[in-house]
Amino acid sequence: MKKIVVIGSSAAAIGVLIKLRQLDKESKIICISKSVHLPYNKCLLADYILGTAKEERVFFKDLDFFKQNNIELFLDTKVEKVIPDKNCIILENKDLIEYDSLFIGTGTSPFIPKFENIEKTNRVFAKCIFTFQTMDDTQSIFDFIKNNNPKNVTIVGAGLTGIELADTISSLDIKVNLVLKHNQIMPKQLDKSAAQILEKLMQERGINFLKNRILTKVENDCDVTFSDGTSLKTDMIIFAIGNKPNIDFLQNTDVQIQDGAILTNDQMRTNIKNIYAGGDVCLVEDILTKEYVRSCTWPDAMRQGMIAASNICGKKEIYSGILLTTSSHIFGKTFISCGPVINPPQDCEIIIKQDHDFYHKLLVKNDKLIGFLMIGKIDKVGFFKNMILQKLSCCALSNFKS
Repeated sequence: MKKIVVIGSSAAAIGVLIKLRQLDKESKIICISKSVHLPYNKCLLADYILGTAKEERVFFKDLDFFKQNNIELFLDTKVEKVIPDKNCIILENKDLIEYDSLFIGTGTSPFIPKFENIEKTNRVFAKCIFTFQTMDDTQSIFDFIKNNNPKNVTIVGAGLTGIELADTISSLDIKVNLVLKHNQIMPKQLDKSAAQILEKLMQERGINFLKNRILTKVENDCDVTFSDGTSLKTDMIIFAIGNKPNIDFLQNTDVQIQDGAILTNDQMRTNIKNIYAGGDVCLVEDILTKEYVRSCTWPDAMRQGMIAASNICGKKEIYSGILLTTSSHIFGKTFISCGPVINPPQDCEIIIKQDHDFYHKLLVKNDKLIGFLMIGKIDKVGFFKNMILQKLSCCALSNFKS
């Protein structure tokens, strides 16, 4: 009997499990996850803190899913190493599991900065210092807020995760300090004009911006010092400064790694013929730039897993690449950033329309739309994305330009 092993319980891993069982009713399928929890949607963790997303919505696959699909599930189980030339994995307890095909969907772990006086212990450093990525992280934050009633919370990091967290925490009537390494929020997704619009909304909520700062020291639990010598006393610190793929178990293997992530082809296969990967643990091709990037969206990770499953089962399916898109609803506004809106090509046309309640920026090159940035009035998002994917002529933008 063919044996398929899936490492991880991320969106990509669940995508591969669903599709595998649809296509293959006979093979033995094993899913191994280091998490103690059943699969959950990380996109809803901030809502979980707020209390607007209940557990039954956050945990999207229960034990019945695994039982009904005859999938053997190992929770709280860590993979120590993969041995490709022997088609097996070694668990932390030294058990050996063989496979015919292997899928890696292990996701990422939060990046932890190095600074003085703090020792990492089970990813909760001092009693008031946290990271924000997993269900355990979220529960720890939720419990601390409930039990300690903090008045002042400092969030380090102003990418999407940090901004969404600031939205959630400030809605609990807690003062939020937001530490930015740069001089604006989300510098990889927003231009200066768009950032200013959202920053104004955040200031109206009482967010205190600490721009161009790098945290260097924490003393007396939560007295923080920055690289410019300034300091701040806070009740709670949450780091949201990026993540790194969980691929330690691939050390000393021939699986190709690039920029700290697994390199995959258009079938979600690695350079090892029977090893596949999906989700933010791997690199895929950007449709526009043809560069290899990490796609960190939930829907795309599910799609990657399903495509990998089809190819594992011998039904060739091609992954067309990722159109990098970031979107969220924060501080009462929805924004969407797609394509090279921050560093547009020099020879492209930039079209901007804005009013008191919206800001739209379109990038056009060789009569083709190659990117857009929208805050408010996002009803044409599907139309714009289709224009990019189908490489349609920009004559369809005549109404927008007028």
